Amino acid sequence: MKFFCKKCNSLLVKGLKEAQKKEVIYADEYDLIPIGKYIVNSDIWNFGDLEIIYLINANNIDLKSHHDYAKMQGCCGPSGADGLNQLCPTCKEEIGVLVADCYTPRFIGLDVNKVSLKPLW
Repeated sequence: MKFFCKKCNSLLVKGLKEAQKKEVIYADEYDLIPIGKYIVNSDIWNFGDLEIIYLINANNIDLKSHHDYAKMQGCCGPSGADGLNQLCPTCKEEIGVLVADCYTPRFIGLDVNKVSLKPLW
């Protein structure tokens, strides 16, 4: 699986394989998804009004943290409760949410409106 930024068409990550639901680990401060894998967020994590469809291991993708520190709030790391907090490294478009607090598992959720599975041009 590959993910591309819809705004600038940059390749964000490639080579991911789909994880099975049994591989998901709901433990504080542990990776939710194994390295090299993604999973479709059907009922794994609630992001409220955000359309976060794909969940991936935070080590699989090199995004930039948001410059607005209000979006990076949490106890010991970003809780993901303050909206999109990860930016495309090329065009700086908000594309995902890093969840990495002491009371959550660690992962990145990608907004289906901001990423595509194929290059758009």
